[in-house]
Amino acid sequence: SNAITVKITGTNMQVFSATAVFPAQNLVNDMLDINYNLRGPEFKSFIIRSGFIQFTTNSSIQDTMHLFYTIPGAKKNNMPIAISMAVPPAVGGKLDTMTRTFQLNGYSVDLTGQKKDTFNTFYNILQVHLDSTGQLETLSLADSIYIYYALLHVVPEYAVGYLGTKTYTLGPGSLSFDFFKNITVNKLTIPSLKVNLQFVNGIGAPVSGVLKSITAFNSKTNQSVPLISNRYINTPINIPAATDTIHTASISIPLDNTNSNINHLLEILPDKFLYLMNFTTDPKGNTSNYHDFIYYGSTVSANLNIELPLQLGINGLMLEDTITPDLGSTLNAGQVQDGTLHLMVTNDYPLTAKVQVYILDANNKVTDSLVSSTANVIPAGATDPLKSNPGIGTINFSITQAQFQELVARKRLIVKAILNTTGTQAVKIYSNSHFKAKLTGNFRYRNTVN
Repeated sequence: SNAITVKITGTNMQVFSATAVFPAQNLVNDMLDINYNLRGPEFKSFIIRSGFIQFTTNSSIQDTMHLFYTIPGAKKNNMPIAISMAVPPAVGGKLDTMTRTFQLNGYSVDLTGQKKDTFNTFYNILQVHLDSTGQLETLSLADSIYIYYALLHVVPEYAVGYLGTKTYTLGPGSLSFDFFKNITVNKLTIPSLKVNLQFVNGIGAPVSGVLKSITAFNSKTNQSVPLISNRYINTPINIPAATDTIHTASISIPLDNTNSNINHLLEILPDKFLYLMNFTTDPKGNTSNYHDFIYYGSTVSANLNIELPLQLGINGLMLEDTITPDLGSTLNAGQVQDGTLHLMVTNDYPLTAKVQVYILDANNKVTDSLVSSTANVIPAGATDPLKSNPGIGTINFSITQAQFQELVARKRLIVKAILNTTGTQAVKIYSNSHFKAKLTGNFRYRNTVN
């Protein structure tokens, strides 16, 4: 009955590696809410215009695994995002890397999370499944699977939520103003003026706009005049939100001689406006209870709408432009003796026009005048801009052989038109008014008979 009893106990043992027939199992089973910090906006949903989700996997496991990924709240044609892909086994103990991308264009994404109680958050499920092969396999703690997945380059087509209280600065910048292009005038007075500064809101959230400065600038004379208005400069202007039925909302501010110096800005014949302004979205916070919206391409903008009646001084309003007739390429220039040029003019302005044509040298200096002082008046067009009834006329003028040779050599003419009113008559000139000239000619040739 004598005996020696030995008891061997192993504790705190951890498996480093094992060789076995492993059952089918999920190596990864994550159900997560992923939140994006958009630094202000709090979106409840959006529709994806473009973007993709990318997976990169590294695996040292010597067996094929299957990856399943879904965003239950992201749907297209009422079907959620559901991605299935095989992760190939490692070969020879080396990590196997694989990258796959999936387009997300057109998907509508719920951003309220799994419990539908938050924002900027999408609920996603990631599973990695290992099948049972029925064969002995060896796994160790040195084996791993690394999965990187992300939404990349996502551009929303439409988003709903709270856009956030944020101030955006527009400018300093410049806007070309072509109304006075090619116009010179010795004296310009404006007896009456209608100018509307229009703010247009293309987003579904209220906006507060602050006009910091507007300055008229004439680049020819280097003159500038800033807008002065105690009522509208540096004063918040509330712009209502757009609606989904009317995609823009606007507000117009009248500028006239009683509340600003707007007439002085236009009297310098500006060819550009310099501006600086601020826009603040949702200035009073989340007043819509997450019903703000924005479309791709939505903008907040400002327009300057001008109705400008001009009362002109005795020296008149001058339009001028250069034309470059290519006479040498179409004619045997050396055989031309003389000829007649025909300047056919269409005048939309409600003003009579006195026209003159000059030849320019290489330094843009006038070398010769082609039109006589008589019979060079073009009648005025209709005063109503909606009626197409321009003044039409043709001015014929003779050209000598010397003038023709100079024109062929220089290839530059300048056409000047002085527009005049009758007495103290006030007229309205609109931005769709044009003064068009077309030059044709008849010439006499000297023929050589052999």
